Formats: sequence, C-alpha cells, structure tokens
Amino acid sequence: MVCENDKIIKENITKLHRFTSNIGFDDKLFLACKIIYIHIEKETYLYKDNPLSRLSSVIFYISERFHLDIDKTLVGPICCRYGFLNDSMPTC
Repeated sequence: MVCENDKIIKENITKLHRFTSNIGFDDKLFLACKIIYIHIEKETYLYKDNPLSRLSSVIFYISERFHLDIDKTLVGPICCRYGFLNDSMPTC
C-alpha cells in the first residue's frame, strides 16, 4: 500500500525535475535537489510552508551551495508557472 504522502512527494519530484530543467540544472544537480527535498518531506522540515516554497527553497539551497549563478527572481516565476494541486501534505 502506497501512502498518500508518498504519492504527493513523487508528484512534486516530477515538478521539481521540470523546474530544475527549465533553470538549466543537469541531472546531478537535480539528484541533489531530489535527495534534499525527500529528506525535508520525510523529516517534516519546513512543513508549515506550502509545497512551492519547499521546492523553491531546495533549488535556492542547491544553487547557493554549488555557487551557481542563478537569479532568485528566476526561480519563483518558473515554479509558479506550473502551480500546485495540493497545498498540504497529508501524513501517514
């Protein structure tokens, strides 16, 4: 049986991949974002933030950590373009 939370995480990872591709991240950077995003969701860090904020935070963190020249004003519009169906993450 798959938990509803796991379905939402998987759905948001798909969106994360789309967002990071639009920004120009390669597969290694996407994988780093994915690992951190899953950790944030499993440990319920940033849980009060909506999914868009959590994904944006991960992208910002990776871009800062790897010293990428990503304009923060670019991430928000790319993430907002696709929106989110689920504003909250149910727990198992």
